[in-house]
Amino acid sequence: MHQAGLLDVWHMLGAIVARQSPFAQIMIYLGAALFITMALEGVRTSVRAMRLSKSPVQAGDTVTGEAPPPSTAKLQRLNAAKLASSTRRATPVRGARPLSFAKKG
Repeated sequence: MHQAGLLDVWHMLGAIVARQSPFAQIMIYLGAALFITMALEGVRTSVRAMRLSKSPVQAGDTVTGEAPPPSTAKLQRLNAAKLASSTRRATPVRGARPLSFAKKG
C-alpha cells in the first residue's frame, strides 16, 4: 500500500488550483492567506492573554461563585457614574425639536 507524503499532497493541490480560472485562483490564494492570517492572529492573541494574566490557571482550580465584597468607595463611585450617565440620557436638549418625516404644508 502506497502512502501519500505531504509533498505529494502539496503537488496535487497545486495541480488542482492550476486548472482553475484566474479569478478562482486569486480567490483560492486570498482565502488561504486569510485563513493563515486569522489562525496566526488567534494564536498570538491567546499567547498574549496567557502572558498578561496575573495568576496562572491551575488544573485543580474551582470557581465558587462568590466574589469578594467591593470597597465602599469604589461602589459609591460606580453608583454615582451610573446615576450621572442615566440622568444625562434622560434629559432632552433644550430647544431641540422632535424629528419628523412628515411633509410641511
